[in-house]
Amino acid sequence: MNIKLSDNIRAFRKARLLTQEQLAEALGVTAGAVYKWEAKLSTPDIGLIIELADLFDTSVDVLLGYEIKNNTQKAMVMRMKEFMHNRDDQALTEAEKALTRYPNCFDIVYQSATIYHVFGLINRDKKLQWRAIRLMERAILLINQNTAPEISELSIYIDMANIYFSIGEAEKAVELLKSNNPCGINDALIGQTLASVCDLPEAAVPYLSMALLNNIASFTRIAMGYCNVYFKNRKFADAVDILRAALVFLNISENRKRAVFSTEQALFFISALPMRRSNSAKPMRRGNHYVLQRERQMSLIVCRIIRETASALFRKMR
Repeated sequence: MNIKLSDNIRAFRKARLLTQEQLAEALGVTAGAVYKWEAKLSTPDIGLIIELADLFDTSVDVLLGYEIKNNTQKAMVMRMKEFMHNRDDQALTEAEKALTRYPNCFDIVYQSATIYHVFGLINRDKKLQWRAIRLMERAILLINQNTAPEISELSIYIDMANIYFSIGEAEKAVELLKSNNPCGINDALIGQTLASVCDLPEAAVPYLSMALLNNIASFTRIAMGYCNVYFKNRKFADAVDILRAALVFLNISENRKRAVFSTEQALFFISALPMRRSNSAKPMRRGNHYVLQRERQMSLIVCRIIRETASALFRKMR
């Protein structure tokens, strides 16, 4: 509730061209009393507030500046998000009010947990962090109410693990990540924590190895995706650049002892390609060569090289 009585007394008085002395005389009080009201040094009693409203020909609610808050679930969540975005401590107060009013609403509970987590980090307050964990545990029980595609039971468990990390509970964090690790999504974080925080380098190796392999596979898909984007937009130089970046990333280098394929071998395969006219795309002539078909064949060859490199790395890890 936001009260603006002092400002409104001043505004209504000036709107009626009254001095503080004239208003005081009309109400039977001293000019000093009116000054204190407008300076927020004191507040008129309820009887005088009613007289003021009558004198100014308005309602008590308007004179007070009282505005009823929208306390629907959606409105309270929006206010909490705004307070949190502005790093306003009112976020914590609003969260507790919302939890009291809607204790079994997923959006309220999850947003409150996020607020406690953020302010716990800002203030380095473990009590707020533990409160965030308990609220996240409750949010998991209410997950069926969730409609946000970016939030899931898995994402909440990962958020909880991050809170455990922030309060120095690395072992609990790792345990939680291990029990919620579909498709190795947490392998990198588990491996890093085991190696650096838990001082268990041998236990970290399998997780780090699989994380490395998965990231190589992801990079390969991203590189080839970009290659196809550039190729279809006829940006051939950009397509070649992304392929070269992929070659460097996957250690296709001049050092034949360390690399699966050397740059010389890759370029030999590319330069030896026969150039045929494509039936599926109109070629772009440059001299006597069909450039479009050549670039397409180049991308296919390098794609095969990248795939075979990833397979070789996988065999080394096993």
